[in-house]
Amino acid sequence: MKKLLLFLLAAFVFNLTGCPSRNPSDVRYEYNISQYDRIIQELLQEHNEQRRKNSLSELAIDADLVVAAQKWAKHMCERGRMYHGSLTSKVDMKRWSRVGENIAQGQKDAREVVDCWMHSRGHRNNILNSRFSSVGFGYAENKNGQIYWCTIFGG
Repeated sequence: MKKLLLFLLAAFVFNLTGCPSRNPSDVRYEYNISQYDRIIQELLQEHNEQRRKNSLSELAIDADLVVAAQKWAKHMCERGRMYHGSLTSKVDMKRWSRVGENIAQGQKDAREVVDCWMHSRGHRNNILNSRFSSVGFGYAENKNGQIYWCTIFGG
């Protein structure tokens, strides 16, 4: 059942992935479900490895946070710039007592982006926040191979 739910989630997010822009020739390619699933699993593994090193419980994927993170990564990609927006407009604040967000641009893979975040105090604090138990990841890539990353934490 869990695999079926993850597959359905991945299929839904697949439709949100990529970086459609005002100019269709800017789209590099569409992701396939297995590629998206692989990147999400790598991001989860990298985040949880950092948490294990610090004796913290692992994060669990949350479908609503995945959708919110993917929408924001796509939004940044479409605008060609990285920036934070209001988290209260991205997630259902009735579900969470606290939320956090990490964004990045340009790193080539999950390991590189998590390493970058671990070398930034605020981003590191989000990854190692013991009050966060759930997470969602998003990424979008433009025609030049520039990747926009978004992680939204909930607890």
